Amino acid sequence: MLIKKNQKVLMIGDSVTDCNRRDQNSAYLGHAYPHIVASKFYLEHPDMDVEVINKGISGDTSKMLVDRWQVDVVDMKPDILTILIGINDVWRHYDTPDVTRRVSKEDYIKNMRFMIESMIDKTKKIIILSPFYLEENMSKPMKAQAHDYIVALRALVKEYDVLFIDLQKEFEKLMKKYTYDQLTFKTDKIHPTMFGQYVIATLIYDTLTK
Repeated sequence: MLIKKNQKVLMIGDSVTDCNRRDQNSAYLGHAYPHIVASKFYLEHPDMDVEVINKGISGDTSKMLVDRWQVDVVDMKPDILTILIGINDVWRHYDTPDVTRRVSKEDYIKNMRFMIESMIDKTKKIIILSPFYLEENMSKPMKAQAHDYIVALRALVKEYDVLFIDLQKEFEKLMKKYTYDQLTFKTDKIHPTMFGQYVIATLIYDTLTK
């Protein structure tokens, strides 16, 4: 099993990870995949005392993660780190006229490289999850741009001894069986329903318990 007793798993990202985790009523884990992963460990491996920490913040880009990296990741000293970030790097090109909030593909990869290299010798394992955008029409600009970022990330992770969960490909498989509104809120095709969150959680849990 990848994870051992008494280890700390830190999960960082944007709104897909956050999901109200800073609300005390959500027990500091939010209503997303970190809470589901923690619950599965509590139920199936209660003797392991695995600690799950959610450091997602809604709206974050990879640049914003880098800006808070020392306090929210390095200083926390996680045994295992999961990173799910990138769709806002793309989205800011379409939902705001403020160009300073946008992150180019080159800067996205630079930021991801920084995150990996800063922690690869400080953790037992890093798990990178691809961002995802559940749109099939490649002629749509945001879909094409998201695809380019994800392809660049797939190439980057091959350079390092990290684990990679390709959420884009996993959701594309599910899109053949299920409708958009079963997987994500269909207004943006980015934010998962609880079913979509369970898919992410299961992929992480299975990776941790191999």
